[in-house]
Order: sequence, then structure tokens, then C-alpha cells
Amino acid sequence: MKIIKYALIAATFLLVGYNSIEIKPLNEVKKVGQKFDAAVYARDFLTKTLPSAFAKATSISDLVTALSTDKNKAFNDLSHAVSIGNVRHFLVRGEGVVSKINEDDIVLIVKDKTVHIVTEFIYGSSIRDAAGLFDIKQFTNNADMNNISAEINKIIRTEVVPPFKQKVKVNDTVQFVGALEMNQGHPQMDNFEILPIELK
Repeated sequence: MKIIKYALIAATFLLVGYNSIEIKPLNEVKKVGQKFDAAVYARDFLTKTLPSAFAKATSISDLVTALSTDKNKAFNDLSHAVSIGNVRHFLVRGEGVVSKINEDDIVLIVKDKTVHIVTEFIYGSSIRDAAGLFDIKQFTNNADMNNISAEINKIIRTEVVPPFKQKVKVNDTVQFVGALEMNQGHPQMDNFEILPIELK
């Protein structure tokens, strides 16, 4: 009887043990332990995701008209943000003539409006959020999202701005796509500060 009893116990352990083991390919196991690479994500976002929205970017003149006509509608229809609050982000585009080249920005005259293309202090989440293409649901912590913004800004600051600044001159005509941060409670109608995404 003891032999049968022990055999049954051993068989039970083997059955339970077998059913509790999950076999996965080694490459899937490695993915679980991998650290999120914000730099890779940021570059893919800038080069593959964001350009799809450039054609729908709001022109500076259209933005001014929309804000003047119905401020709330303009913010609801044209701006984006991943958090609640008055600060919103617009994806904008335009063409203007360079009137001044400063250490921290390049001043353009876009029709009758002044636009400052920021070239030094590029920070925040505006570029990440302006097109409404950043999916916050993909992330479980703020650190990853903040790191993505930092890496995006770094690419713009170190790879997009320098070659442009080396060749741009006063009276040049410049085309741009960029991100504009604006407070819904106090919207600007001139002297726009734009973080560049594409400069031509």
C-alpha cells in the first residue's frame, strides 16, 4: 500500500509541476528584462510617426484667424495635450523672411506676424504632444514619457538646428514646421515662440 501511496503522490507532484511550467522562447524572456530605450523611441517618433502629421499642421495665419474668431473652438480643434490644464500644444507651419539671427532664436516675419524659431532652449513636451500622435496609454510611468521628450528635444537641438543655423542668413526665406505651446487662458496673437521640428 505504501508503494502505491508514494507512487500516487509522486505522480501528483509531476502533474502539477508540469502544468505550472511555461516554456517561452529565449528572445521573449529577454524582452521582459530589457530597459525601455527612450532614445530609440524618440528617433522613431521623429522620423517615422510625426512627419505623417506635417501636411495637417496649422498655418500661423489660420491659427490667428481661428483664435480671433472662436478661441475655445480653436483650442478644441487644433491643439493637443496629454494632461489636463490650460497649457496646450499646436503643430504649426509657415513661411517667413529672416529679420534677425540671435544667439537663442531666429526671428521670422510671417506675413504681418513675428515668429521666433527657438534654437537654444528647446525643452518640455511640446514637440512630443503637438500633433496628438503620442499615445500615453502605452506607458506606465512618467519617467519614460519625460525621457522621450528629453531625447526628442536633444535630437532637434543637436541634429536639426546646427546645420540650419550654419547656413541661414538675414533676408532668407524659411519654411518651418514646429510646435507652439500656448495657454488657453491667455492666447498669444503675435511673437510666437516655436520649437522647430523641420526647417528648410
